[in-house]
Amino acid sequence: MNRLRQDLSKANGIGQQVLTDLDYGSAFLRGDDADWLDAAKAGKLDNLYCFSIVGDDHSGFQDEVFWQAHEPGSDSTVRIAGANFNYTWLEADPYATPPVIKSRAAVTDVAFLVLHGYSHTGKTGIIDSVTTTRDAPFAAIMDAFRVVDKASYDALRTTWSQAVAAWNAANSADCCSMIVFRLVDEGGRPIPDNVILLYDLTGTPTQLQGMQDHQPIQSAVDGSVISFYLNFPAFTGDPAAPINHGIRIEAKSGSPLIDYEVMDYVLAPDVPVLVRPNEVTYVDVAVKRDVSAIYRVIAYSTGPDMTKQWPPLPS
Repeated sequence: MNRLRQDLSKANGIGQQVLTDLDYGSAFLRGDDADWLDAAKAGKLDNLYCFSIVGDDHSGFQDEVFWQAHEPGSDSTVRIAGANFNYTWLEADPYATPPVIKSRAAVTDVAFLVLHGYSHTGKTGIIDSVTTTRDAPFAAIMDAFRVVDKASYDALRTTWSQAVAAWNAANSADCCSMIVFRLVDEGGRPIPDNVILLYDLTGTPTQLQGMQDHQPIQSAVDGSVISFYLNFPAFTGDPAAPINHGIRIEAKSGSPLIDYEVMDYVLAPDVPVLVRPNEVTYVDVAVKRDVSAIYRVIAYSTGPDMTKQWPPLPS
């Protein structure tokens, strides 16, 4: 949606930077979410009670013009997953056998609510449409204002979580999730020329069901950032036996001498699912360089065979 706004409004200066910072997986959002996660892990947010409320309506006539404005799981402007302060951060370990995606941390303690039938703005806007104290957005905000301590916050969070679970069951087509990958080499340098394949380990390595239209999206500013938007129930499968996902990474350096190894990652035991409903998952992926076309690596030995010809010395 931000990219669409950029094209239509010809934003420049500060406005252009704001739109760039709101793009999926932008350096600003990643830095902001990383700081929040680190602060939460350190206990610095224990006395801070946060709330997030979003709508789900994207049926307005004005929303039908552009696909970005009527995506499933959005309020016509913002994806529900993007409005959720709960998210997960994963990181790849290319040196494990086999290479694994493991958990860095997750933020899952923020009160979050989806209000059915409300959009971002306009006649059904989550704020613009409120006219009485009985309207759902106003009632939810007043419930948040009544929170005075951890016990009351936990109680409200539980109530809202139950309401969202019911919404998920009743609106499975709009229950979506995002995965934001960032690909770098072993030195931390971004890799913009890449392909990411998500597949079911029990089947053939082809793209799974659940991928929304116009996906994935590569960042126009940082090509190493790729985001996927998925229907959560279709992507994860039966909750009693969720799909076991694999991730294949293929990247190109542009050099005939130094390239990247094809990496197949599986989920570590501490990562039961790759995504959660209505949430964003960040995945930091490191890809090993393949230098076999130009270098020959000789293993260190304290007792080498001095009569053996060592590569790459000539015979």
